[in-house]
Amino acid sequence: PNIRSTPSVNFSMTFGARSGPSVSFSIGSGVAPAPAPVTPKVCFYRNQNYNGSSFCVAPGTSNNALMAGWNNSISSIRVFGGAKVQLCKNWNFSGRCIAYNTNIARLPNAFNNKVSSYQTWM
Repeated sequence: PNIRSTPSVNFSMTFGARSGPSVSFSIGSGVAPAPAPVTPKVCFYRNQNYNGSSFCVAPGTSNNALMAGWNNSISSIRVFGGAKVQLCKNWNFSGRCIAYNTNIARLPNAFNNKVSSYQTWM
């Protein structure tokens, strides 16, 4: 969301006070706004660096046989909100598998364009 706020600006100077001159300057309330919550999900990208066509799934989603358009076609992943993903080279979560809980801009050579199944969780 595009949220705009106008911070308060305060400036004061005091001369002749018993403790001597003083200067005070502040911007805003000093409390940063809370970040927006991130919806947990995993996104799969056809190209490296999160480029090309993509699809995203919620944690708890699995696919034991990627459809023809995506089988052996994933090159990067983005992981949001604490989600986790396991990528497997063969159908039915078999063959060599690797798990991630962070973004991967370029899958390792052993998995780049070689993923045939995946499962996600929290």
